[in-house]
Amino acid sequence: MKRLDYEQLSSLPLFLGIDGVTLTDLYETVSPVVSPMRRGTTIITEGEECRSLVYVLEGQTEAITNFGAGKFSIREYLRSKSVIEPQCLFGLHTTYTRTYTAVSPGYFFRIPKSVIVRDMMPNDVFRFNFINLLSSSLQDALRRQRHLPAATPEARLAEMVARQVIRPAGTIELKCKMWDIAPYLSVTRLNLSRMLHRYSDEGLLEMYRGGIVFPLFERFEARVR
Repeated sequence: MKRLDYEQLSSLPLFLGIDGVTLTDLYETVSPVVSPMRRGTTIITEGEECRSLVYVLEGQTEAITNFGAGKFSIREYLRSKSVIEPQCLFGLHTTYTRTYTAVSPGYFFRIPKSVIVRDMMPNDVFRFNFINLLSSSLQDALRRQRHLPAATPEARLAEMVARQVIRPAGTIELKCKMWDIAPYLSVTRLNLSRMLHRYSDEGLLEMYRGGIVFPLFERFEARVR
């Protein structure tokens, strides 16, 4: 293990704007230790209690969530310098909603909740950055809910995926069986297959046995909305 470099800490979203003296004090207090992240390493498990802020510094991480009574799961990918589910740190529901696993080598570090409450929240800039991060996440989630009810099967598919993901963009994989998903989209299995093949021919999705991959989900969503 190694300590996080001071310059790296100052570039992270939650620490932007903190003056040098204060940041130095926080750096010494937090004493952030960086953990290596190897391919296949599980960082967080769905249902695990959130007791720290987890930052992914380098490398790619996949997030997997299950829904629909276990009939469906969604896999998406996080960018580096991402904070994992900061909204789970406080409130009524303080367990993680997804499992996070490394898909490439990298680094991550944790800041214990006790350190955040005792040493970081009293800082006005950090507190503002934290509130701004949570507000942006909530606003994005609320904006997705303002769409009118989807009128077509493909729009319902886009809506189903968009409501489950952290960020409705980039590569997203939906694992499902056709006979399970067809009723949710109010379409027969035959018409569902025809619909998926049509958008596959346009390069907007890829089909495989037991799932669908959207190479750029935002393109598919823009096309069917």
